[in-house]
Amino acid sequence: MEEIANKIKNNKKIKIDFVISTPYAMSIVEKLGSILGPRGLMPNPKNGTITENITETIKKIQQGQINYRNDKYGIVHITIGKINFEFYKLKQNLLILLKNLMHNKPPQIKGSFIKRVSLAKTMGGSILLDHNEFLQKNVD
Repeated sequence: MEEIANKIKNNKKIKIDFVISTPYAMSIVEKLGSILGPRGLMPNPKNGTITENITETIKKIQQGQINYRNDKYGIVHITIGKINFEFYKLKQNLLILLKNLMHNKPPQIKGSFIKRVSLAKTMGGSILLDHNEFLQKNVD
C-alpha cells in the first residue's frame, strides 16, 4: 500500500479516476491529501469510497456510479453521457438523476425544488429543457 502511495507522491501527473480505501488504510491515504484533495479524489464515507467491501465498490463504479453535489448556488453540474450515446440512454441517465435528486430533496424545502434543467456540451451553449412536464410524467 505504501508503495502505491509513494508512486502517487513522486508522479503527481499520474492519471487516477477513483481512489477507494478501507478505514484501516486511510492513515496512508491521508498523507496524499494535498494531491488527491484538490482533484476531488480523496476517499469519503459519504460517497462510499471508504469501505470494507472494496470489491462491491469497484463493481458499482464500473457500472457507472456517479457522485454529484451542488455548488454554492445550488446548481448541480454532472455528465449524463457522451456525444456517442443514443438518445434513449441520455434520457434514461437524466431520468435516474432527476429521480435521485427528488428522492434526496431536503424535507424543509417546500414547493419547486428543481427550477431549471439544461443540457450543454463541455464547450458551447446550452439547451433549456421543459422539465416540468418531464418531471410530472417520469419522476413521480
